[in-house]
Amino acid sequence: MICQTDVEGDHKSIEESIAALAHKPRGIEADLLLTKLRRDLAAVTAEVPRIDRFEVLGTIGSGGMGCVYRARDPDLDAIVGEAHLLAGRPEAALLLLDEASGALVATKTQGRTVAIVLANRGNAQLEIGDVDAAERSYRQALQEAQSDLGHDHPSLARYIDKLGRISRIRGDLPTAIRYHERAIGIREAAYGHSDRSVASSLLELGRALIAAGDLDLADKHLARALMIRVSAYGPAHLRLVDVLKARGETAFLARHPKDARSYWQQALMIQSQDSREHPSLTGLNCLLLLATKPGEYSTTELERCR
Repeated sequence: MICQTDVEGDHKSIEESIAALAHKPRGIEADLLLTKLRRDLAAVTAEVPRIDRFEVLGTIGSGGMGCVYRARDPDLDAIVGEAHLLAGRPEAALLLLDEASGALVATKTQGRTVAIVLANRGNAQLEIGDVDAAERSYRQALQEAQSDLGHDHPSLARYIDKLGRISRIRGDLPTAIRYHERAIGIREAAYGHSDRSVASSLLELGRALIAAGDLDLADKHLARALMIRVSAYGPAHLRLVDVLKARGETAFLARHPKDARSYWQQALMIQSQDSREHPSLTGLNCLLLLATKPGEYSTTELERCR
């Protein structure tokens, strides 16, 4: 399997600074400096290879079915691993990630690199509906990251949010809310209250609160998430779509179909600018029809469009 090559370009001096820092003892201060350097790198790089929204920085491993890349999530300012596979192939992704995990065990690799692969394995397991296996993978990922980074490092927040999502799926909403509140606290302590990574945890918290029926508090957090993302990306970026959809759901369940329609129309307009076919277009059109002719203002109605 031939994997996409590492990034090259005029940003070599920043890459060298990142590489030099990577060899020094790690801690929160060093990783915050790495975050700044990566943002600087993104600012001066015109053509970074991408897989969806992820900026490809290198390769973690490969197998017969694809590659696991070291990639930067521009929303979280975090280094993540993503499986490069055909869309809609979670079973294939799981095989690849199991292969990558086995290779890391064989080489006695520990810490954040293992956490990346475990978290992506959890994503694939969740996609095929194996919630128990996904939870185990996410917990193992969190343990690996904590053993490498400590308990207050901002990189832990992404694994904590994933466990919160599992709790929401199980219907354990108080636990889900606690997980997401913890993730928000970690990110705010590291990056500040208006950092774009905070918006991701606010969105997850908003979804948990919607499920719990606390619509006012959900909308408060979602409004803040939207404000952060508009400030970070501009008013028409694809990263706004998920937040707009969630705010529309909150308005719909609060029996404000006009407000719901407004949010969903904004989301549809932004998503339509993407040249790729995207499943959310069908869902958004379904939601707009629902807001035009609302029946029961219930999550059951919303589920039909998801």
